[in-house]
Amino acid sequence: MDPRHAEPLRQDPWQCDLLVNKLQIQATEVRFKHETDFVKARLLQPYRDCTTCLRELPRPDTKLKETVSRTLLWQVKEEELHIKAGFGTVEQIVNMNLENMAKVLELYEPFKFLLIEEERTTSFFEDQSNTRETFAAYLHHLRDTIRQLREQCPNILQMQLMRVDATEVNQKLEQCAEDCIAKLLKSLALRNQDRSARLVKQFEHLNGRIMRQPENEEQLVELELAVEEAKAKTLPNLLEEYEDIKAWLFLTWDEDHLLVEEDYNAIWAASQWKTYGDSIAERERDLEMDRMSIEGKLISRRTDVTEELTNLMNSVNKFKDKGQVRYLEEYLDDLSSIKKNLASLQARCERIQYEEELVGWEPGEFELNEAHSAVEPYDKLWTLVYEHQKASQRWTRSPLFSGELKPETAESGGFGRGVCRRWGEGREVVRKARWRLSFKLKATFEQDKLTKPAKVAEKVKNDLDAFKENVPLLHALCNPGLRERHWTEISNVICFEMGPDPTLTLNKALDRDIGAYVQKISEISESAAKEYQIESGLDGMIKEWEPVIMEFKDWGTTGTYIVAGASIDEVQTLLDDHVIKTQTMKGSPYAAEFKERLEDWEKYLTGVQDIVDVWLKVQGVWLYLEPIFSSEDIMQQMPTEGRLFREVDGTWRQIMGSCVAAPKALEVFRQDSFLENLQAANDKLETVQKGLNDYLETKRLFFPRFFFLSNDNLLEILSETKDPKRVNAHVKKCFEGMQSLQFEENLNISGMVSPEKEVVPMTTYVDPVAANGAVEKWLVQVEDAMLESIRDQSFQSRDDYVNTSFVDWVQKWPGQVVIGIFNLFWTAEVNQALTEHGNAGLVEYATKLDNTLTEIVNLVRREIPKLVRCTLEALIVIFVHNKDTIVELRDRGTCEVSDFDWLVQLRYFIEENPEKPGQEDIFVRITNSHLGYAYEYLGNCGRLVVTPLTDRCYRTCCGALHLLYGAAPEGPAGTGKTETVKDLAKALARFCVVFNCSDELDVNAMARASWSGAFLLFSSDGKRRRGQVLQRPGILRRPRPRRGRSEKKQKIPRTPPCEWNRMDM
Repeated sequence: MDPRHAEPLRQDPWQCDLLVNKLQIQATEVRFKHETDFVKARLLQPYRDCTTCLRELPRPDTKLKETVSRTLLWQVKEEELHIKAGFGTVEQIVNMNLENMAKVLELYEPFKFLLIEEERTTSFFEDQSNTRETFAAYLHHLRDTIRQLREQCPNILQMQLMRVDATEVNQKLEQCAEDCIAKLLKSLALRNQDRSARLVKQFEHLNGRIMRQPENEEQLVELELAVEEAKAKTLPNLLEEYEDIKAWLFLTWDEDHLLVEEDYNAIWAASQWKTYGDSIAERERDLEMDRMSIEGKLISRRTDVTEELTNLMNSVNKFKDKGQVRYLEEYLDDLSSIKKNLASLQARCERIQYEEELVGWEPGEFELNEAHSAVEPYDKLWTLVYEHQKASQRWTRSPLFSGELKPETAESGGFGRGVCRRWGEGREVVRKARWRLSFKLKATFEQDKLTKPAKVAEKVKNDLDAFKENVPLLHALCNPGLRERHWTEISNVICFEMGPDPTLTLNKALDRDIGAYVQKISEISESAAKEYQIESGLDGMIKEWEPVIMEFKDWGTTGTYIVAGASIDEVQTLLDDHVIKTQTMKGSPYAAEFKERLEDWEKYLTGVQDIVDVWLKVQGVWLYLEPIFSSEDIMQQMPTEGRLFREVDGTWRQIMGSCVAAPKALEVFRQDSFLENLQAANDKLETVQKGLNDYLETKRLFFPRFFFLSNDNLLEILSETKDPKRVNAHVKKCFEGMQSLQFEENLNISGMVSPEKEVVPMTTYVDPVAANGAVEKWLVQVEDAMLESIRDQSFQSRDDYVNTSFVDWVQKWPGQVVIGIFNLFWTAEVNQALTEHGNAGLVEYATKLDNTLTEIVNLVRREIPKLVRCTLEALIVIFVHNKDTIVELRDRGTCEVSDFDWLVQLRYFIEENPEKPGQEDIFVRITNSHLGYAYEYLGNCGRLVVTPLTDRCYRTCCGALHLLYGAAPEGPAGTGKTETVKDLAKALARFCVVFNCSDELDVNAMARASWSGAFLLFSSDGKRRRGQVLQRPGILRRPRPRRGRSEKKQKIPRTPPCEWNRMDM
């Protein structure tokens, strides 16, 4: 039965509801108050109860008979067919009604969105892109939903066995829709109120802006622009906003929203401004009247300024008839007033021109330039007269030696101020400037036929000409360089005693007729000036040294100091400058009076330079040696050098203590025996350094791999003999494949650790403690243990190869051992294949290698340890090359072990060692070369891809080494010469050291390094040759010397008995 066609409850006295179930809202879902499973159980339970109650029903005849065999009726069981059939019928009816009841929930699927519609209503309202049509459609959608809910979902739905009460759900859904409609309309009404209020404020702001009364041209123009903008743009926008608000208000009316008083007040306030366009038109007419008024005032101001400017010009023209010097102060006051008024008029004229531009007029012209031009010559004339009188009185009546007159500087009156380069120049410069001005003014006034001003200018010019004759005397007497000896010479010239009298003026000097001797006095003064320059320069240099403070830095925990580099730089700068200056002064003919001072100063500067040079040298060596000789181990091993260094250290601390106590440079460099103490310390340090180098050379000769360590690294090792673990930081430089050594708790060395963290155990442990601090001794033992361990690992791996699968075998042994032993068995298996089956054996062996390579590839694709992966990476390179070699030999038809194509390959064998009878070792053969496998531990590193060129290089280099020659591959840069030689060293298990050739690498250094038994690879810098960049790395190998207690007695030749074999690549 479809619930939508369920009939409403009828008043049928014979029909009653067995069950009523209500619909409820849970969160955002519509659910029955009682779930169907619960209802089904409750409806079927009475049938089960009826069956159960019949199980103990007494027989009715028990009351009639005295004895009965059974007191109860036969039990009714649920398994009986008629009972099961009845239960099935009841259950079918119940299921049918429950299915119909479940369909009720489907009726509410289209209306469940109303439960969460309030949130969507909020976001819908806040979306500014929604239009009025969108709002109206949304409201109609909500109202249609309410109508459909009422039509499709009655409150009571009657079914055969039950009924559903949906009253509560219908009311809730309908209320949600009504709330959304009310909320949306309320929000629209509030937004209309807000927009209306903001519209009113915009109108009020516009009204306040354009209704102001203009007081000047700027305000008038501003108001006119504002009115024009309001009329063209602002008002149409505001009216458009008003119409939009009104349209939204009509929407709320059409949707039957009840407006409140605030809504009506807001729209009424906005409607009052609909006719504001009339107010703007009226304001335009008012502004026209304001413009007329302001323009009239502007014309009036312009007229006033013009009249004032005319009166000012009349005042200036009156100076044509003024020429009395006694009225100088009156003239200057009048000119000052005229200039002040002229400046004021200029500002007013500029303002008027600006206002004329504002109102749209063409700016008028004023005769300001003419006024300035008219007043300028008179102003210059009378200012010149004033300055001339003032200067003349000062230079003729002021005492020459009172300090008031300074010829070095001079005031130029109204023509500027300047400082002269030499004494006496200032006054002359000013005089000449005044003379030129007076001459120019005289010519100007005469040209304009102004007699009186021209005579005043001529008088100033004549006075300056007259004063010019006394200038040389003034210069000579005011010279600050005049000393007592110079005054004696002057007195001898003028025939009476004269000195720096504080009462002597220029007029008095002229009265005494000193001017007659001006030429001789000037010569004496000029000589004094030159001497004064030298004296001032010498004093100046000393003053530059006075503020120099030497800076000293506390040097760590040593308790002493070192000189800072900044102080030395400052001192060196002064030295470079002052030495040149002093030498220049000594060469001057006027330096005779200061010869002794100059020689003393030059001696001081020279001493400072010597001290600085030795000081820096001693400081550098002391800083290098101080941490070395702070070690008790070094002091015990080098007692003589340690004693000398202690003496130097005491001298250094004494010197630095004195310097810190008096840090001024002039005091520091004038200490007693400062230079001698530093030189003595430098000599001792040179002795200490020589002894130290000899000591290190001894250690290096005992353990030649120390040649590959710098002095600092070697000293760090030797200074910490009590802690063997300190050597780990430098093991990599002595042993190519070791990153560190593995120490036990008792400090015994039990293994080698590669940079890839591969650990190889040592066959024989090394006890560093037993060496009693002799690092070089137990490192020799480490080297021997390394060789023994790699040999032992190699032979154990050989034995394990035949008993273990290849995939398991490569994961079990160190990477270097895996590659070496694989090459060994590869050689043996190829020889066996050729011997037994010839070329056919190579065909079979190539197939076997392909299968093995497949196993290796499968292993690589699995999750394997990092070290195993490193081993496989290097092994695959060698394996692929060996497989390709077999394929190539097969294709060439190789069928015997003596074929040349097989002999030129790098082959590995185990043979008896001729140097150690009875012991087998690994040897490498290629062509006719026979080289030993050196067992140097190289770590688990990668290998170079082998190319035909690589094979050719191997053959040539091995042939040279077999004959005890060196090799020098040559070719363009970047072709792999150096890497090829390094890979050859890995193939032979040799220690390989690369050197970049330089001028410091001489034959002696090469000889000493060769005693390590390593491959020495010398890579030269690129040089241009025949248009190509060529490089020539050379390899040099020399057998290691025998070690023992008598190693000092061995005579080590300085040059190795080796030759070079060049191979072009």
